Amino acid sequence: MRILLVSVLSVFSFIVLFSTSSASAASIIGGPVSYSGHIYYKLDTATWSEAEATAVTLGGHLATVNDAAENQFILDTFATGTNSVWIGLNDAAEEGTWEWVSTEDVTYENWAPDEPRVNPSANYVAMLPLSPPATAGQWDDEYSSNVRFAVVEVVPEPSTAILLGFGLLGLGARRRKN
Repeated sequence: MRILLVSVLSVFSFIVLFSTSSASAASIIGGPVSYSGHIYYKLDTATWSEAEATAVTLGGHLATVNDAAENQFILDTFATGTNSVWIGLNDAAEEGTWEWVSTEDVTYENWAPDEPRVNPSANYVAMLPLSPPATAGQWDDEYSSNVRFAVVEVVPEPSTAILLGFGLLGLGARRRKN
């Protein structure tokens, strides 16, 4: 059932992403990968805003990192060499007030040394790459004009097809009883 859901989400995501006419949409270059019941994708390089817009078309947002294990999963699965990846944390609304674009509460942070900076222009967070190893997986607040790879997180909701499937199973069980 999980594989079917991932496959359905993959096809749906492909159709939605490539049916949009936005020239600034980032392309999917990795995934789908399942972790803790959520589906993740890696997007090609884009600004934070472009990556978030693409994430929304996929039915999600840039990744919300809730704990060290999820941070490590993202690092191990999507980080490459010296390339940072956008995640969904930002302080665009108010300098110094960090919020997840998904509106989830901020319960975990993993800032690199001397981060975050007090800089009204550096409002978007990227996870640092594997190299150098000392800061791998730590977070850096960056400028909106920077171009990075991005990690999208989709929290699946029961679809009509799945609910219909359960309904048909129930109907079949009821018919067997009669």
